[in-house]
Amino acid sequence: MPKLTYSSPIFTYQIDFAGHVNNGVYFQWLEEARQLLLAQVGLPIPQLLEGGIIPIIASFTIEYKYPLYLHNTMHLEMWCGEVGYASVLIVGEIFNEERTLVAKATQKALFLDAQSRKPKRFTPEQRAQFLLYKGD
Repeated sequence: MPKLTYSSPIFTYQIDFAGHVNNGVYFQWLEEARQLLLAQVGLPIPQLLEGGIIPIIASFTIEYKYPLYLHNTMHLEMWCGEVGYASVLIVGEIFNEERTLVAKATQKALFLDAQSRKPKRFTPEQRAQFLLYKGD
C-alpha cells in the first residue's frame, strides 16, 4: 500500500511556553499532508473545486503520545482507512527522527456537491484512486 510521507524540521515559532511543539502545529502538519495526499491520489483540491466538489473535514481526532522538541524532526505518514462512497477516513501517524510514534490522528474527509452542499458520491474511478492508498 502506498503512503504519503512528509517530513519537516521543528522551527522556533512552533514551540510553546512549555518548551515543546504546540498542539496546533500538529493540525497544520496534518492539513498540509491531507492536501498532499489528495494530490498524490490524483484528486488535488483545485481540481475537486473546479469539478464542483468541496472537500471538508467532518471529524478530526488526535492522540498525543510523546512531545516533539526543537531538536527533533517530524516525520508523518498518511494513508486512507475506510473508503466510503462520499467520504474517506484519513489516518496519519507522526514520528520523531528515531521512529518513535509521537501522535496518531484520523480525519474524516467528506466530499460535498458545491451547489447542493450534500454529499457527492465518488465516481468508480475516484473511489478506486482512494482504495489504492487504503491501509489494513
